[in-house]
Amino acid sequence: MYMAAETPRLVSDAGIEFALKEGLVTIGRPDRQSGWEPTIDLSSVDHNRRSSRRHAEIHVAGNTVTLRDLGAANKTFLNGQPLEPNKDYPLAEGDTITFGGEAKLRIEGLASGAPGLRCPKCDEAVTPDMAICASCGANLTSSTMTIELAPKHPCFRCGRPTRGEELCGECGAAVAEADQELLTLSGLKRKR
Repeated sequence: MYMAAETPRLVSDAGIEFALKEGLVTIGRPDRQSGWEPTIDLSSVDHNRRSSRRHAEIHVAGNTVTLRDLGAANKTFLNGQPLEPNKDYPLAEGDTITFGGEAKLRIEGLASGAPGLRCPKCDEAVTPDMAICASCGANLTSSTMTIELAPKHPCFRCGRPTRGEELCGECGAAVAEADQELLTLSGLKRKR
């Protein structure tokens, strides 16, 4: 959903704005030889020409806004994390996108979007303005929140997303505690 008075846009620290219209928005630098003209020309914010001519795309479809790196030589970064080429990443209000390591733009004008930030404890989606995770109650700061880059794997025990492990952190701790109780009850000692 977009705020009624605002249009989604990319904004530089210098105040240069690029409107994001419904549909596909191409991002890069123009190529006079081929006649290529991106929807958003990064030339005004990329003075050292580190962005690729066909660098990235943003797709706006209703309340869903996604970013895709097109295999750019100097990469696309979302909130400081490099993106995997040709994969869609959801954008949320306040996300920072860096094209080629220099052209830094912030997304504004989204009332809400699919947040890319995750709680470090339970891996649930959170927003930049949250101080406490609604799912698990963990304290959140911009330094503890993560952005999802890798595909999630479900926890073998509870089905919650993990970061590639067999068990989520909570289930892993519960299983370790249960193992310790069994060892204590049996009188055996764990080898170290």
